[in-house]
Amino acid sequence: QQLIGDTVIIDYSISVGFCDCWSRLGLELFILLYDEDPQVVHDYIELHATRDLRRLHAIADPALSPVVLIAEDYATKHGPIFSPAFLRRVHFPWVAELASAWHEHGLKVLYHSDGNYRSTIPDLIACGVDGFYCLEPGVGMDIVGLKQQWPGHVWAGGVDGVDLLERGAPEQVAAEVRRHILETGALRAGGMFVGSSSEINPPIRPENYRAMVEAAGSLTNPGFAG
Repeated sequence: QQLIGDTVIIDYSISVGFCDCWSRLGLELFILLYDEDPQVVHDYIELHATRDLRRLHAIADPALSPVVLIAEDYATKHGPIFSPAFLRRVHFPWVAELASAWHEHGLKVLYHSDGNYRSTIPDLIACGVDGFYCLEPGVGMDIVGLKQQWPGHVWAGGVDGVDLLERGAPEQVAAEVRRHILETGALRAGGMFVGSSSEINPPIRPENYRAMVEAAGSLTNPGFAG
C-alpha cells in the first residue's frame, strides 16, 4: 500500500507473446504448427518478447506505475491448456526474463491468466513474479486458499465477477469481501487486493460494485505499514 498509494494505473502493454501467438492462430492451428515446426513458434515468441523487452527498458518508470501486469492466458476452468513441460519450454523462460527486467527498474510484477492455473503457480513463482491477478473462485482459485498456501506473494482480484457480482445480493458481496480480508490475514500482513475476478462489466449491478468497495473500506488497520 505504501508503494502504490490510494490509486495506481497499471498501464504497460508489455507481454511475452505466448498468448498473442496461439490466440492469433487459434488453438488447433497453433498445436498443428508446433507439432510440424516448433522452431517457427519459438522464433515468433522470441521476436515478440525481445521487442517488448527493448520497449520495457525504454519506458519503465516506477514513478508512473510501480506495479505491472504480465497478461497472458493459458488455462480453462479445468486447468492449463498446455502441459507443464510445454510451458517450461515455451513460456516460463520468457516470463522470468520479463519479471527480471521489470525488477531491474524497481517495479513489482503481477501475473495474469484466466481459468485454473493453480498447478503452475510454483513455476511462476520460480520465474520471479511477485503476485497474481484474476482469481476465479468457482474454478478452484479461491483467494483465501491461495494466500494461505503462498503467503509471501500478492493475490489480487478474487471476488467472483460473474455469479456473485452480476447475480448476487449486496449483502453476499460484502460478506465475501470481509471473508477475503479476515481469512487471508491481510489486515496484519497485507499482500491481498480486493477486486473483481474479471473486469467491471456492464452486467455487474451497481449496488454490488458499491457493496464491494464499501466492504473493503469498512475493515481497516490504521497501524499497518506494509
